[in-house]
Amino acid sequence: MRSPLGLLHPLIPNKKVNRSSLASGLEKIRDFLQSDAAFLLADPARDDCLQRAIRLLDKARISGEVLYVGIVGGTGVGKSTLINALACKEISRPSDKRPYTDRAVVYRHKKTPRGLQAVADVIRDEDAIHESDAIKDLLLLDLPDFDSLDASNRRSCLRILPELDCIIWVVSPEKYADAAFYLLVAQTAIHQENFLFVLNKADELIWNDTHDAHFRIKGILGDLTFRLKHEAGIEQPRVFSISAAGELSGETGRDILDCEFQRFRDFLMVRREAKDIASVKTMNLIEESVRLLKELNTYIRPDDKKGVLNSIRGIQFEAESLERDSGLTWIEQEKEIERALFRILGPEDASIWPVRWAMRLLKRERSIGFQASGERLEAVFNSAADVLAKDRMGDLEKIAAQIGSELLLAFPLTDVAQHKNKPHKMVETAISQVSNQFCLEVEKRVQLARGPFAKWRRFWQKAVLFMPLPVMLMKLAGPDRVWGWLEYPTISGFSVIMLSVCTSLFSSEGLTGIAVLLVLQILLTYRLAARRIRRIEKVSRKVARSAITNLEVGLDSVACRIQEDGKSAMRNIQDGIDRLENLNRIFNSSLSGMPESQGSDEVR
Repeated sequence: MRSPLGLLHPLIPNKKVNRSSLASGLEKIRDFLQSDAAFLLADPARDDCLQRAIRLLDKARISGEVLYVGIVGGTGVGKSTLINALACKEISRPSDKRPYTDRAVVYRHKKTPRGLQAVADVIRDEDAIHESDAIKDLLLLDLPDFDSLDASNRRSCLRILPELDCIIWVVSPEKYADAAFYLLVAQTAIHQENFLFVLNKADELIWNDTHDAHFRIKGILGDLTFRLKHEAGIEQPRVFSISAAGELSGETGRDILDCEFQRFRDFLMVRREAKDIASVKTMNLIEESVRLLKELNTYIRPDDKKGVLNSIRGIQFEAESLERDSGLTWIEQEKEIERALFRILGPEDASIWPVRWAMRLLKRERSIGFQASGERLEAVFNSAADVLAKDRMGDLEKIAAQIGSELLLAFPLTDVAQHKNKPHKMVETAISQVSNQFCLEVEKRVQLARGPFAKWRRFWQKAVLFMPLPVMLMKLAGPDRVWGWLEYPTISGFSVIMLSVCTSLFSSEGLTGIAVLLVLQILLTYRLAARRIRRIEKVSRKVARSAITNLEVGLDSVACRIQEDGKSAMRNIQDGIDRLENLNRIFNSSLSGMPESQGSDEVR
């Protein structure tokens, strides 16, 4: 049941909700906005909510000793006249030229500090000072017109509203039906128990017949109350009908207005204990905190986000169940790289010239040329990489695009949407890394082909080709003569052997030996050339296979990263939703049993 005493005896919040517990809850909201909310909220909305949470947290940590009461209304409703009537002197200057009040006017006790540093630029420098100790804890502000034609006046009014503890909403018979007024009341995050509504200029409804005046005032008040309930959500508004101008001049002429203004003045300007002031401020903090949490739920729509998560999980399950059948493609591209690499390493071989000559003939026979360059090899590798990447990543790019679309539609301008997967860039990076490794390996193999081992290879090839020559010479000289010379080596014996060789060289046996030697040399040369070609092919195949394997590993790594990034995004979203739901549970549990309020409904 709503207390009828309002500001005289403010509502005491639920014992579960004190400033300490409220500060703890606001810290959780602040931490949520600084971390998990980045994946659920667009930056502008998140920054706005974060600033509000920090402001509320600062207010919760500081116990104020003064009630800030704002007088708010539209142009020409008599706000300045009302504050003058309350002060019994001219503080704020009314004017027929509207809008007039471009900055707020403060009415306070001489020993009460103004405060309100955050909005000091929209408050008149000179405050109106009084010495009434009875209302030392009350600071009145006459705010600029909220419906002013001057946009700066409206902005000033809206800036001051969050700093107020209580609001006196002032309307007049000709402006009380303004829809903008009820919208502003509904949007103002102050507990409705701390609202007062004043129908000013009620003397305009009083003519000669007092009985009819009562009906006219009651009719306006009834319509005002109805609109406040249905358009602003104020269930039981506290309304006063007065004539501030008549009170100030002492010419109301009607007892009903005199009594009503006195009741309003007594109701507002009552001495309050520190606990009463703290209660009013705490109720407002609760109201603002609940509204903030409600707005977070409205922005995020956790139930809708859960549906998006389920859709993304289905897409990822489809990606993980895809079977890759690209073996032939990988083999073909490996062969292409191997052939191109062979054309690079072949010319770098440092064999002796007969072997190189034979290698050229064998390569022509196999339709393999040495006409290649480093640029050609790089082009072949990049072409193979593109083919393999397209074959491997086509489905993943499609799935990443589907996930990205879901995230972009559900989480526009959030960290999730801004950092969505880019498979194409990731594949390019992976290919570039493998290409660098491949180039280093090719350079290494080229250096080996030219290095110290090339000298030993040439020596071995010469030795192999030289071996048949001593055998033929021994045959032409005669084995017995040679063995005899080897047992008793003399110069004359060696001369006899050489003479015998020269004599036999042009005989039928010698010519046959020369022919056999030439054939044997050719066979050995081709044998050595074939061996070198097989060796180069083996090295080319090994390097090509290593490159293809590294490509496969790199592309698999990209696929895993894409899937893991998607899972990480879903975890971040799920964690944020879980944390928001936990905040809802905390606040709903704490606010259970609280007096009815604009923001005390279940936070969802």
